[in-house]
Formats: sequence, structure tokens, C-alpha cells
Amino acid sequence: GGSRTLLSSGTVSAVSSSSVFTLPASEPSLANHWLGYSITIGTKSRIITAYTAGRVVTVTPAFASTPTTSSAYSIYGPMKEFRIQSEEYTTEGDDLPTYVLYLRSAQQYADTSRGQGIATGTDHAIAACLATSYAGCTEWVTLESIGYIDSFSFGFSAGQAGALNDCNRFLTDPSASIKCAGHF
Repeated sequence: GGSRTLLSSGTVSAVSSSSVFTLPASEPSLANHWLGYSITIGTKSRIITAYTAGRVVTVTPAFASTPTTSSAYSIYGPMKEFRIQSEEYTTEGDDLPTYVLYLRSAQQYADTSRGQGIATGTDHAIAACLATSYAGCTEWVTLESIGYIDSFSFGFSAGQAGALNDCNRFLTDPSASIKCAGHF
């Protein structure tokens, strides 16, 4: 992935909560226009998960500090999608489905960085889905990056692949001193 492109910037015009706020009249009044894009306020970035014709933005996860009407924002163009796939394997005769970890991040891929760049640092949001195919991604979990890739720590719902610490887990860089040591 390359550098993110700044598409728009301005000052928040109204605030409902730490995850819902309104952008100024200079922004497009088209529903879903910024859906899936990254918005940065201060040093934190989040994923825009809803955008209305009234310019109301919903982000996930919520900002830790509620934005104010003097908060400057920057919008960067849509999240990049990454696919992490393991070699198919079996254990003691039990065939397991081959899961693929799909990630959305505004960060650049960097193989030698902790979290492969995709999840490096904790100041931005990522979205994750663990499924046997992209079409099988019925639930995307959106979270503030934990600094590394660990499907078990992403918060998948009970019963969904990735919710348990089992052979379907995707894990890299569990400590800052290890880079790219994990299992895919």
C-alpha cells in the first residue's frame, strides 16, 4: 500500500457523542459518501461506518475523547483491504476449514514492522473478518488497533470463527521485540 491521500478536512460542526458528530456544510450531502473512509481527529483515526445526507458521521470504534465543535478533522480515502491466509492443514485426521483473515486498515503494509504495518501502533482503527471466503464475511469487527495481529483479541462474537483461542487463530508479533513471528 502507498501513502494515504487527504481528501477533505475541516472543523466538526456539531457533536452528539464520541462516535456521532456532524461535519460542516462544505462536505457532500450524499448519503454514504464517506462510508468506509478513515477520519482523523487529533492523532486518532477511525473508520466511518455511516454517513448521512445531513453530513452526520458515525465512526467505529468511538473516540476515547469526545470531539468538540472546534475539533479539526481530516478524511483519508477508503480503507485498504488485506488478506492473510494460512496453508491448509489437518490435525490428527480432523479436517478443519481453511480460514482467511481479512483486514481493513488505512495503514501501509510493511512486512518488517510489528503488525505488518496494517495493525502497527494503536492510534487508528482496523476492521477484521475471519471466514472461509470474502463472501462469508457476514460480521466485520471494528476496533482500535492493538498494535499487532491477533484474531483472538479482535473481539469476534461468540460462536464466530476467531472468537476462541484455537487452531483458527491468526497471530503475529505478540511482543514488541518479535517481528513477524507467529502462525498463519
